[in-house]
Amino acid sequence: MAGIAFDTTGTLYGITSTGDIYTIDVLNGTTSFEVAGQGSYSSITFHPVTNELWATSRSFVPPNIDAIFKVNLSTGDTTIIGHTGLGKTTNDIVFDENQNLYGVIGAASEINDFISIDISNGVGTVVGSVGMKNILGLAFEETGVTAVEDDLNTTVPTEFSLEQNYPNPFNPSTKIKFTIPSVTLSEVEGSLVTMKIYDVLGKEVATLVNEEKPAGTYEILFNAMNLSSGIYFYQLRAGNFVDTKKIVLIK
Repeated sequence: MAGIAFDTTGTLYGITSTGDIYTIDVLNGTTSFEVAGQGSYSSITFHPVTNELWATSRSFVPPNIDAIFKVNLSTGDTTIIGHTGLGKTTNDIVFDENQNLYGVIGAASEINDFISIDISNGVGTVVGSVGMKNILGLAFEETGVTAVEDDLNTTVPTEFSLEQNYPNPFNPSTKIKFTIPSVTLSEVEGSLVTMKIYDVLGKEVATLVNEEKPAGTYEILFNAMNLSSGIYFYQLRAGNFVDTKKIVLIK
């Protein structure tokens, strides 16, 4: 495989250097052919909102040495977005959760560069040197937080609360609401608030909140697309307050 990437539904795809696209079973590693490709690729990534498949050219010579493509998952057809203009093969690309596209460029024998890529035209800008040779992959750490909505009402809360997530069971996203009370009733207002996700063995798998928060009611949209099906626990800590609830992820 020239590249692998999860789409927004949690399905793992792989693409060969000749452009053939497969799905990969994360439980046993078996592959299923999806569509024949029409190009030669070095890496793939999925847009976090549109779920479109993006790819980079495997060509080491012009004109496609620095090309950025979209690949149609149904037909294998490619649409060229543009060229980075940097004259080097893009070893890997990845979107962050804010729809920004990044890549790493450079041959195995030279110090590689980290770049940002304009998704409207494919033009690349060097952010800086990574200080190493032969960097072949990039990945963003999954924060698990899609959005945090603050102060859902104007009423000043008077006590802590951690509500059950909804929906539950869920796949792949669920909402969690919690309340931090007024400083007049609690000395923890403005102190550190954390919410973390743990698996059944007690291993921390995600941090959803880790910051100071004033009194108010908050709602988090938790995306668990990179976690396996199973039982997990989310725990809220603020001052001396601790509460834990169970969630069930079914894929």
